[in-house]
Amino acid sequence: MTDLARLSAIQLLDGYRRKTFSPSEATEAVIAALERVQPTLNVMVTDMFAQARAAAKAATEAWARDAPGGALCGVPVSIKDLVYVGGVRGCAGAPILKDFVPAVDAAAVERLKRAGAVLTCKTTTCESGYKLTADSPVSGITRNPWDRTKTSGG
Repeated sequence: MTDLARLSAIQLLDGYRRKTFSPSEATEAVIAALERVQPTLNVMVTDMFAQARAAAKAATEAWARDAPGGALCGVPVSIKDLVYVGGVRGCAGAPILKDFVPAVDAAAVERLKRAGAVLTCKTTTCESGYKLTADSPVSGITRNPWDRTKTSGG
């Protein structure tokens, strides 16, 4: 089987439409990939795996009924930690916000959810997004997967 974690949104949606694989299978592949690289690349600040699995299950059921809920139904995405997800810690890489949990979603997150996207995790960011490297006093340095002596960039 193709590495589902490497497919584009268009390829995923085509696979769901053809019933080649499901949103639950794709989400599990993405979660496995995130867990595999986290120890060496440090890409995640906060995982949202429980919510992702629930959203993927709902999307899988919708696709099984041929009634996908939105243009991105079942597509796994990650959210930069600068963007608020209601009920999920959002520290924006800033020590002063390390325990902040917003009550509401940012507009971009609302739109992704309405489109049926599956939110998998919050990704690291530099403090308040103010520079071009991915190093945070809260979560550390995110490494570039092609050259681990470098950061992934801002």
